[in-house]
Amino acid sequence: MRKDEVKTVYCYDENKNVIHHTKAIKGNKYFCIDCAAELICKHGEVYQKHLAHKNTDNCGGTGESIVHKHWKNNLFVPGMFINLSEGYHHNEVEIIEVINNVSLSKRYNMDWDRDIKADVILITEQGEIIVEINYKGKSKFPKLVDYYNTLNVLEVFEVTVPRVINSTLKWYSLNQYNKELEAKRREEERLAEEKRKREILYKTQSELRQKRVNELYYSPSLHEAYEMGLYQDEEVEVMINFKNKVTQHDNTNFRLIGMYGTQNNYNEIKLNFDTELLDISKDGIRMYLKSEVEEYAKNKKK
Repeated sequence: MRKDEVKTVYCYDENKNVIHHTKAIKGNKYFCIDCAAELICKHGEVYQKHLAHKNTDNCGGTGESIVHKHWKNNLFVPGMFINLSEGYHHNEVEIIEVINNVSLSKRYNMDWDRDIKADVILITEQGEIIVEINYKGKSKFPKLVDYYNTLNVLEVFEVTVPRVINSTLKWYSLNQYNKELEAKRREEERLAEEKRKREILYKTQSELRQKRVNELYYSPSLHEAYEMGLYQDEEVEVMINFKNKVTQHDNTNFRLIGMYGTQNNYNEIKLNFDTELLDISKDGIRMYLKSEVEEYAKNKKK
């Protein structure tokens, strides 16, 4: 039997002293901390020293550690006062009774799909307080919060007790946990809304860029076309082959095929010109473009 296979680590001797299984003496009487049944010490050549129930294979105990059991049985006594979390009119309430190992579904007549047992219930004049002792374990709130929130109790506390005895107890309330859950939910909603807005903005900008690429009108000057920003934060270079023919698009609109792009990545662009708006003829389009390009290059050097 390996060390990690030893199930009963501590026991009581005949004088109710707590004994570690490695200190047990073969032939002496010992008793189970869980069920109080008699234990025998086994120590042979094959298995390391361990404790076993004398008359039963399994006492049906909780398997809780002696440290957990100690805090559960000794942390509270009637006459003590306990501070409730924020939001209560009476922050300090007096404990008038302490009950251990209580089935919550039975005590509060809850039709749950599982039986949840509380380590401690504190009875006060203002109502009842549930306390869970946490020793070397994870918080139970994530799994049990929906059950706890259906109970009509003053508060639910989770007390993390230290492995080192002179360390501080850490108290965590259901009220605190619910506030953190709400804050987390709101933050997730805020982030989701920001993401939705970004997606809408990106889609709108993409559609607008595509529209500008496909239906770019040079009006009233070529400068405006450059400044329109086919890409929002990048300078766009437009190349025009003046040997290409100017084709008529409709009565007053003519089209010239060019190339546009950034960082050596070029794509075809259809440049449309409204001759009525520009007050030029079809033949004047090329001259108009040349003069505008020269003017743009001149201003850019400045």
